[in-house]
Amino acid sequence: AHGLASSSQEGQTCHTCPRQKPPEVLVSARQRLYAKELRLLRHVLDSATPGDPMSICKAIERFGTEILQADSLWLKVAGGQKQAVLLNAVQAAAAAGNGG
Repeated sequence: AHGLASSSQEGQTCHTCPRQKPPEVLVSARQRLYAKELRLLRHVLDSATPGDPMSICKAIERFGTEILQADSLWLKVAGGQKQAVLLNAVQAAAAAGNGG
């Protein structure tokens, strides 16, 4: 049912399938779509203390106030009461991950 241009595995082209973008194009599109989130993740991994929920929250807040504001961008994060919910969730996940 597929009309492949050659019988070799490498360089096959399917004439009956819709044209697919090369993987590097898809990765680039995803990186652009989630660039801010990926930058946030990198910042948290580089600056927060592993296993310390408060350190993680502070790193996220610093990313929004110090890094993104310098680029005239913003980051919507949960603060106040929502921060307490997130802290409890992170602490519960950490406890579950440590067998507790």
